Amino acid sequence: MAFPLKYMPHMLGQLALMSMLALFTMASGVAAHEIRPAIADVTLSGDAINMKIRMTAEPLIAGIDLEGLQDTNEAPESDQYDALRALSPEELSARFQQAWPDISKGFNVLAGDAPVGLELVDVVVADQPDLELPRDTTVTLTGVLPSDASDVRAGWQGANGPIIIRQAEGGDDAYAGYLENGVLSEPLPRAGAATESAVSVFVRYIGVGFDHIIPKGLDHILFVLGLFFLSLHLRPLITQVTVFTVAHTITLALASLGYVSVNP
Repeated sequence: MAFPLKYMPHMLGQLALMSMLALFTMASGVAAHEIRPAIADVTLSGDAINMKIRMTAEPLIAGIDLEGLQDTNEAPESDQYDALRALSPEELSARFQQAWPDISKGFNVLAGDAPVGLELVDVVVADQPDLELPRDTTVTLTGVLPSDASDVRAGWQGANGPIIIRQAEGGDDAYAGYLENGVLSEPLPRAGAATESAVSVFVRYIGVGFDHIIPKGLDHILFVLGLFFLSLHLRPLITQVTVFTVAHTITLALASLGYVSVNP
């Protein structure tokens, strides 16, 4: 059955409207006090591990326990967090390096069953003059691996919040795990890369999707309930919910990739 062309402008208008609504619905996700996952790109060689981690450094320096936390304003160290937010990039970099001996204790890298010590190589803090937006800090770490060719598992303590571990080699199919509560990555080989099929990734992220809605997405549920209670017919309701889902996916991708940044 062909889709009537006369409905196309209406559908496009709905998609544009829902995109705007979805963008504002997720705007709180880019607030400076929201908890964002760190992203760690792991490169392995025969005798070394290199990790480049993009993170929000202020909670780690302040010693905030991020496990189960949604907003740093809820932490007892919130004033210290805000003071760190106000520092220049150079000052924050220096503070991170000073705190590294304590911060390093929260990292957990294993080669087989052997712990791997990590050395801080570089700290680069992005310039973000708007204190209402999050600020990225990129940290480069290196460690010496034992000579037994054992696979490597990487992660950090749950108090540091969620982290995404990605193996740099392997292209689009390379392993990328969303880790919480101190869980370590899957074993990463030193030669080549751990890979996952699209089906495996889809199944694994279903749980993440549920967590995104319950308990973290109550605003999404209220929005859909609003559509439900204000709709008089089933077909437009299904259309609106579907268009909202597509629009939210588009805006989430644009925000995650850094193309859109909305001041909350």
